[in-house]
Formats: sequence, C-alpha cells, structure tokens
Amino acid sequence: MSSGAAEQIKSRLGVLDVVQSYVRLQKAGANYKAVCPFHSEKTPSFFVSPARESWHCFGCSRGGDIFSFVQEIEGVDFIDALNLLAARAGIEVKKEDPRQRSERERLLELTECATAFFQSALILQPAACAYLKERGVTEDTIKTFRIGYAPRSWDALLGRLRAKGYRDTEIVASGLAVASARPSGARYHDRFRGRIMFPLADATGRIVGFSGRTFVAPGEQVDEAAQGGKYINTPQTLLYNKSKILYGFDRAKIAIRKENACILVEGQMDVILSHQSGVANAVAVSGTALTTDHLRAVRRIADTLIFAFDCDSAGTAAVERSVTDALAEQFDVRVITLPEDRDPADVAREGAEQWKKASAQSRPFLEFLLEEQLAKKEHQEEHLVWRDAAAKLLPFIVRMPGAVDRAFWVRAIAHRVGMREDALWEELSKYAQNSRKRFFGVFRQERGAGEAETKKRTRRDMLEERLVGIAFWKGVAAIAQKEEKNSLFREERRALLEALSSGKPLSGNDQRYAQKLAFESELFYGEGDLTEEITQLFSELERQEARERLAVLGRDIRTLELAGKNDQVRERVKEFQELSKKIR
Repeated sequence: MSSGAAEQIKSRLGVLDVVQSYVRLQKAGANYKAVCPFHSEKTPSFFVSPARESWHCFGCSRGGDIFSFVQEIEGVDFIDALNLLAARAGIEVKKEDPRQRSERERLLELTECATAFFQSALILQPAACAYLKERGVTEDTIKTFRIGYAPRSWDALLGRLRAKGYRDTEIVASGLAVASARPSGARYHDRFRGRIMFPLADATGRIVGFSGRTFVAPGEQVDEAAQGGKYINTPQTLLYNKSKILYGFDRAKIAIRKENACILVEGQMDVILSHQSGVANAVAVSGTALTTDHLRAVRRIADTLIFAFDCDSAGTAAVERSVTDALAEQFDVRVITLPEDRDPADVAREGAEQWKKASAQSRPFLEFLLEEQLAKKEHQEEHLVWRDAAAKLLPFIVRMPGAVDRAFWVRAIAHRVGMREDALWEELSKYAQNSRKRFFGVFRQERGAGEAETKKRTRRDMLEERLVGIAFWKGVAAIAQKEEKNSLFREERRALLEALSSGKPLSGNDQRYAQKLAFESELFYGEGDLTEEITQLFSELERQEARERLAVLGRDIRTLELAGKNDQVRERVKEFQELSKKIR
C-alpha cells in the first residue's frame, strides 16, 4: 500500500474528527484537551492540535497522527488502521497482492460473510422471526442490528464458508467451527446450531464474533443434552476478546458521548429494545463480567455509568461487584431501579416513554444503597441499622480516588443516619488501612515508576527542550539571534536545530520528538512575543551549564588537593571563582 493512500486519507480526515469520535474533548485555546485514554489520570494531559494534525499526551508520552492514534486505541497494526480510516474517508485502498492479506483481515471478511449467511437464514425461519416480533423487535431493528439465525444443521455455515473459499483452519480460528466427534467421521461442525444470532462488533462496527441464543421452533424435536446453554458466545480468537467488547458500543458511542452517560444492561435484547425505544446509550457485556478494559472504553467518552438492574438481591450483588472498579475509574456511578421481575427489555417493550422516564430518573448508587439500608429500620434496632449502613457503604467510598467525593458521601451518610462525621472518618480510615496494599499497591508502583522517569529529566533538559520546541513551533528564526550559543545544547538537541536550519528531513523518532517539544511550547507559552522568554531561557541555560561545571571543578579540586598538585589546584580555584560570578 502506497504512502499516497495515507496522504489521501489525511486530506479528508482531520485529527480532531478522528480523536473526538473516541474521546470527549474540551477546547483549550487553539487546541483541545482530554483525560488521556491510554493511562489513568485525573488532570487532562492529552492534547490535540488541529493546526499540527497531531495529538500528544504529556503524561504517558504517546503521540502522533491519526494512524498512530487508531493503532493505539483499537490495538491494531498500521495496515488495519489504514483500512479503518480509508473506509471512514470513503477511499478505496488498493492492495498490491491480495494473497498477502493479513490473517486478521481474512477473519474479518469471514465473519462478515457468516453474518450475511445468518441474516439470510433468519428470513427462511418464520418461527424465529415470529419470536423476535413477539419480543417487540421490529423488522427495521432486526436489520439494523443484523440479527440472524443459525440453522439446526451440523455444517450449513461450514458449507457456505467453504464455498466462498475459506479454509477449515480459518473457520475454526474465527470460532465458528469446532472439532467434531460425530460418528459420521466429519472433521469439523458448526459451533452455532439452532440459535438466534447476535453479531458482536468492535468499536468501529466490524463484526468480530457472535452470541447465539437457543431457539426451538414449535413442534421441533431437539436433543437438549446436545443443545448446550441458553447462550453461547464466540470463544477467544484473534478478533474477539470478551473482556474488551461491549455489545452495542459501536452504535451507542455517539449517544454516550452526547449524554455523557452510558447505561449498562444485562443482555442483547435489553440493548436492542432500549435503542429501538430511543434510549441509544445502552450497552451490555457478553459472556463475562464487567472488566477494566470495558470501563476504560466508556470512560474515554463519558463520566457517568448507569447500571440497570432489577431489585432482587442477585441483581444488586451483581452490580456491587462492578461498582468498585467503576469508582476507581472515576465514574459517577448511578442506577436505574426496575419493577420486580422486569428487565429493561420488558420495560422498553411495554412503552418507549416508560423506559425513557426510568433512564432519566437514575440516582447515585451509594444513595440507592443507603436507602436500602435505612429501609431496614422497621425490622432492626436503629444502632444496628447505622452500623450496617456504614459497613455497606464505606468499602465503596474508600475506593473513590477523589477526596471531595469521599468527603461528600461521609457527610451525607452522617446526616442521614444521625452519626458524627469524625466517627465515620475513623471507620473509613480503618477500611483504607486494611485495603491499601490490595487496592492501591499497583497505583503506587505506577506512580513510583513515573516519579523515577521524571527525575531523569533534568533542569537543563527542560530548558533545552523549551528552546528547541520554540524553534520548531515558531521557526528557527525565533532563536536565530542566539545561534552563537548553540554549543550550549547537548548533541541530540543541537542536531535537531541544525536539521531545522538546513531543512534536512528528520527521522521518524526525531520528528515525533520535535513535534512533541513544539506542541509543549505552544501549550506552555500561548501566543505573543517570545523575545524576552527566549533571552531568559538562554540566560538560565548558561547559568545551568555553569553550575554543572562548578560541580565538576569542585570534585577536581578535592582530587588534586589529595594528590598534592597545588599548581593545578590554584588554576581550578581561579576558574571556580570566575565562574561563580556568572551565576550570582
């Protein structure tokens, strides 16, 4: 694939358009900022520059153009990033040799072919269509979510995929076929048989796997032992990782960003009927509990996570297991409480307005827990209610990374149960001490690594980088009057200035480094005349070099004194004294 395709894509897609489709950005002068999607942080250090067509995080040092961003956020290589952005830009990327297509690309084409097969098979299964209609799913929604049907056949899909030229090994690698133990001696058979099929897509809408719900048509004879569970999902494959895929996220992300909130429901039908009713910011996990990867995908574009669950103890317990991680990711965690024996699909089917109202009336999770505990007053002594309320809520509060949030909830609980705040703070301190190693150990390790990295960057490094950044931002003419002082720069940064002056092209790494420094200087100084700033930076750089030389001279003097070389000692002392005057 030629570099021309990349340039053509860049001419149609700006970095701002691409990044803000994944990350919620805020205006910051001529640039945009956000909490970095690639590492945990509280203060935004991730910046996007439309003028430079680049992005950079000053916290984790990642940065680049639209291709590097998609590579990072989608976890794909450059070719896949190119193809994703080409499709978005409406550009056809010609392949030099179709036989050299990557394994990932082949599997994506295979799963797309399987999706079309399942869609066609659904049309030929009236009973399955009737079931979906009975559940409240319209024909338009069936098409939108590409719902299908896997025939109750051992090799219907295998036969179709083989006819399309896919090898058995590829079909198995996609998770759509498994090794067979059938008496007929067939080597493989279809994984999904007699099931309503829900395609699972990645964040860009590419089908990477499937979830199949068992379906038995009226009068159909089925071996229940061979049927398997109610739901089965694609296993872990090159394309599908259940810990990273949220069902419906590709369709929900625009609404999630707009509402600054994501509703987490339990199953595919909940997502489908929620979207059909007009509440389009709903997603669901598939075949696993909520993971950190799921949370971080949502956190890139929204601050609020809303759990929709029924009021039984199992529903509450399931949410509690996920709330801890959500609080640690700095979500505002809220809940939608539903009538007994009703799930979101039921409420949405009974009336779109009813589900919209329920979604709009979510409340903070800790408030829900507190009310749940206080409701026990009628059946329990009051002091035990207070004790249990504290025991129930404090483990969640201690995991909140923000001191303001912790203080708010300590005060709220104290007010509601009639306790002293200092008593609750004392209890909270106990929880913190007991859980510190378990919950904050990794954070401390990461913070320690970051601090060690920061210490490696000296004051002199910072001064040189600021000047080089100004040169690449404003043009080398901005510091040209100081060229006689270029010897002050260390070799690496001096080489950058010389390349800029001569127009010599930079290597990839040098180009990214120079772009980072320019971006950093732009953000630090803003607009205006920098003549005085440049003069001060050079003066400070000279003083810094003098300090470093003084340290060397001091060591030399001590060494020469011990060796009895008095003449050389006097020379070093004289130089030391003259140099000292320059930094006063």
